[in-house]
Amino acid sequence: MKRISILVLALILVTTAASAGGVRHGSLDSTTASLDRVIEIDRSDATFLLGLSILAVTHRIPIGFELSINAEDNINRQIHLKSGTLKSILDSLVAQEPRYKWELRDGVINITPKVGRDPFLAHFLDTRVGRFVPPPGTTDKFKLRDAVLNLPEVLQLLETSAVSVRPYDYPYRGSIYSTDDVNLEISDTNVRGVLNHMAKQTEHKMWSLERVGEKKELLLTY
Repeated sequence: MKRISILVLALILVTTAASAGGVRHGSLDSTTASLDRVIEIDRSDATFLLGLSILAVTHRIPIGFELSINAEDNINRQIHLKSGTLKSILDSLVAQEPRYKWELRDGVINITPKVGRDPFLAHFLDTRVGRFVPPPGTTDKFKLRDAVLNLPEVLQLLETSAVSVRPYDYPYRGSIYSTDDVNLEISDTNVRGVLNHMAKQTEHKMWSLERVGEKKELLLTY
């Protein structure tokens, strides 16, 4: 009997702490990453993940993060962040954490393992998608996640690979960037393209994908 793995596609909600009285300012949110944008930042106590989260949450940079197989190793390694262009900051991040590389794909910063890449995660992200139709009238991150995982192409991959999905959610409310007035339909792409599209068009500015635990379970969250 095949061992069942659990898929964790972690789409991390990246919002600012200010959600002022239900006011929505979705039009103020960025859509694509500009490499020559100057970002003011000074942190000497960050980790790699925290550095990416600061760029996504505070500076609204759309990011996709595919973690390595041994992502827990050196998770507390200190990373120094200093002001500069987005490109220079990303170059500094991967220089200090050389297991990863960055590239601009679909207008989104994608972080990919240089070593220890999980073959299934690579296959998952490259899976072709004929058409993605989001749930109507909402950009709720868990509903969007479920819509991705219920794509026919994804369901087929999960079944043939004996991989199952672990449910994961928690209470949250929309940020000042929250808006349901976006068109998230996309055709003739892959799973990565769908996730990048949502990172650009919604308040959920960062997605991450990883496998965890002794059984290499996979988790999908925002």
